[in-house]
Amino acid sequence: MTQQELLSTLSKLFIERYAKIFVNLNINVYNTPNEEGTFEVPVPTLGPGGGTQALGKQEGFKLEVPAAVKVQHKRMEAANTVYRISVPRYECEIAANKPEYFNYLFDSTIQKALDNYNNTFGGIDKVRFGSTYCNYVQKENQVFFDLDGGDYLEFRLFGCWASDKEVPKIDISGVANG
Repeated sequence: MTQQELLSTLSKLFIERYAKIFVNLNINVYNTPNEEGTFEVPVPTLGPGGGTQALGKQEGFKLEVPAAVKVQHKRMEAANTVYRISVPRYECEIAANKPEYFNYLFDSTIQKALDNYNNTFGGIDKVRFGSTYCNYVQKENQVFFDLDGGDYLEFRLFGCWASDKEVPKIDISGVANG
């Protein structure tokens, strides 16, 4: 099997087996356009007030004004994540020729990689604004890549969503009109 056939076969097996898992990993991502490395995100804040204390009374006292939720759209920096996994070439060659071994080798590898990814970047339960929480890198329908002709092949997981860091606003009040 040639190098290109090996990479193509592994990639095909990977996509067939795991594509649906990656779709489910991204269910809490609200697709938002990436503009120059930033995302516009609705940011909720809770205002002051809301609490009332009535000493000795259980009824007939005046409630304070409720704390109001305010939602502002803010431009946030993009968080770009990459998680790299290298797999011994020899094991990949066996896996490309025996789909059962591919499943055996990669089922546990994918599960552990996703556990590590979730522990590192926060898990799928959090709502995110961006393009993806976790997906596999593809270039021309190829998931696996050769690491410089060495003894390992690599595949990568990635994500891109709005961070919690707001893009500083530029003050143009001192700029002369020309």
